[in-house]
Amino acid sequence: MNITFDIGNTRFKYAVFAEGNMLHNEILDLNTKNQIQIMETIDKYMINTNSVIVSNVGKFSELNYLNIKNKVKKLLIVSDKIKLPFKNKYNSNKSIGSDRIALASGAIKKFSGNPILIIDIGTCITYDYLNENNYYFGGAISPGIKIRLLSLNRFTNNLPNIDFKVPPSLIGDTTEGSILSGVFYGILSEIDGKINMYQNENSKLTVLLTGGDSRYFAGKLKNTIFVEKNLLLDGLNFLIEINE
Repeated sequence: MNITFDIGNTRFKYAVFAEGNMLHNEILDLNTKNQIQIMETIDKYMINTNSVIVSNVGKFSELNYLNIKNKVKKLLIVSDKIKLPFKNKYNSNKSIGSDRIALASGAIKKFSGNPILIIDIGTCITYDYLNENNYYFGGAISPGIKIRLLSLNRFTNNLPNIDFKVPPSLIGDTTEGSILSGVFYGILSEIDGKINMYQNENSKLTVLLTGGDSRYFAGKLKNTIFVEKNLLLDGLNFLIEINE
């Protein structure tokens, strides 16, 4: 049995795999209250676990790493130093996020041999491109929903800090509605525009949409996409398999 941990900027995700199949997964907010639950989760599944892999772009203490390492046969930390299923053409190998490595790995496991654009919508929106020969080139990073909403509040005098919901219409008839429309349709236009630009470079492009906030946009995009909500967790398990 394998366990995959994805520690993001705001959420903690984990999944339990056996023989390549996902048996269980859960998502928790990364806050002080849930730190105890995270530790309990680690303890609960460690008994019959062979390997654990961690992708960490957030805050995961050395104590948590030590707790895992003492209970499993193998602990794998995602970085450019482990064996990867793609050839890395990113100019700054050491700065590539472990989440982007895991996403690219998951994409190759399912769609190898195709040019792929991975769009991950979370705290940030990341775009990652692989060609048909499994070369990873990088892509783009832009602000996600929460960052855009917070920025409008923090860098203006009068705009409120609001919670996100899909706006009822394109034209906002209140300040809140106008903010929601600007953020939602701004991201929607950005994603469709990015897909179009990549398709101009390669008409056979396969587009994968993933991430916690992808559910807001999946049915609204003009372009054809594949929704892969567990792409990162699947990619982490694939990395365990090729690093055995």
